[in-house]
Amino acid sequence: MALTSIQKFSYKYFKNIAEKRVSEKLSHKLESAHMEIRGAVYLSVAFLMLILGIVISYVFFLIFTFILLPMMDVSIDLLTTIIFLILPVIIGVIIFFVYLILPASKAKRRGK
Repeated sequence: MALTSIQKFSYKYFKNIAEKRVSEKLSHKLESAHMEIRGAVYLSVAFLMLILGIVISYVFFLIFTFILLPMMDVSIDLLTTIIFLILPVIIGVIIFFVYLILPASKAKRRGK
């Protein structure tokens, strides 16, 4: 199966990392789910989604924290700022792990 443009882009930039970190377990889950994609390509897309999740979340939280809240005369303290700076990383990691769980979930659905 031909790669989509996102898969080509992510594999181009994350090929070295993905090739070293792809596991036989992930490849087996992709095969069981009938997902016609190599494990390294799938993992590189997961890395891209991780980075996109972090960047998009940061942009959203920066706009929310430093533009919208002050416009509504809501003051923010240091703890809130720290939380808003850490939260995008947590969101990105969650996106990454959900992306890694998807093949097993699809395989399990197929099994039923």
